[in-house]
Amino acid sequence: MKKTLAAAALLAAAAAAQAVPFAITAEGAISNSEFPDIANETYSVTFIFASGGNTTDTSTASRVWDWDYLTCTIWRMNTARDVVYQQDLAATPPTSGQGSFVTDASGALTMVPTRVEVDSPAAQPGQYAAQGSIQGAVKWFASNGGAGVVFIDRVGSASPRTFSTGSGLMQPSRWSAPVRVAGPCDPTPYAAPPAATPVPTLGHAGLALLAGLLGALGWRTRRRGA
Repeated sequence: MKKTLAAAALLAAAAAAQAVPFAITAEGAISNSEFPDIANETYSVTFIFASGGNTTDTSTASRVWDWDYLTCTIWRMNTARDVVYQQDLAATPPTSGQGSFVTDASGALTMVPTRVEVDSPAAQPGQYAAQGSIQGAVKWFASNGGAGVVFIDRVGSASPRTFSTGSGLMQPSRWSAPVRVAGPCDPTPYAAPPAATPVPTLGHAGLALLAGLLGALGWRTRRRGA
């Protein structure tokens, strides 16, 4: 019994740690790119966040997620979205931020953090996934002031490479409404498991008929044995 209770407690603790993830996405224009494969075209950025320990509230209405609830960010650059930077923020959290993601009763965003950044320590190779030339120790910030977003890619002792995405990114109107997604670093829209298909069963009349047939079969078998 003690082992059973301990196993149940471990399962409950594991479930509590897996909060329901939600994602929002914004788009904008790239400028001043120093990366060879990032053009001054467009980009999209996705933030995924999840409330600490909340495994039951799947609603997006009247919610608050603090900036340090971020679990992942995914940047897709160029019109073709062929340069990708993805960072697991649960493993390498943002180093600083200010504000929260807030929704109203309809689930629409009314507030986003005014600043989120990964600065020092920067994300190191193995702490992020990149498709394209982004490599080295990567720093980034998203804010409303200055350049808005600047990627700094430090490769060895070479000069940092950057690109910017303009000001005003961290405005609620720039972002899509939160949607539930498949995982803390998986932006695939959540799909509920298919409903269980009921197994066909016999009704009362069918059960009575089956019982009668089995009884007749048993009686016949006994007569043959006699």
